[in-house]
Amino acid sequence: MSHAYQFVNSATVSGVGTPAVLLDLDNNSPFIVQPDSSVTPPALRRITAQSVRSDGDFELSSSWSPRDVVLSLAVNRATAESQSTSIQTLARILDRREGAWLKWQSEGMVKPLFFRTRRASFDTIDRVLDSTPYRSLKLE
Repeated sequence: MSHAYQFVNSATVSGVGTPAVLLDLDNNSPFIVQPDSSVTPPALRRITAQSVRSDGDFELSSSWSPRDVVLSLAVNRATAESQSTSIQTLARILDRREGAWLKWQSEGMVKPLFFRTRRASFDTIDRVLDSTPYRSLKLE
């Protein structure tokens, strides 16, 4: 199944314009999104109170936890210089205090989903053996 991941400048409202792509994590970049990437739904958090007057707990409040989007990226289809430029662009996008927008569209979806990201870092593993090194990145 094919997925499209892009960092964009805004989320679109149905039928109103197309956001500008800041960084494409698809075939046009040195990044390859790995199959172990995940956009699983968030967990529901609950605050409960106990009472001896009735069975069970009372739910006082509930809210959704933040969604953890995990992207595993391989970077091996470009020169070291081109890889570095793309990785620096990714780092700048993730370092924004106001966050960024991640556009995700799986094969068969009519409309994409947009996730507002928070400021984040990422782990990198470098294997620089020649002019086209292999790097892997893990974003969460």
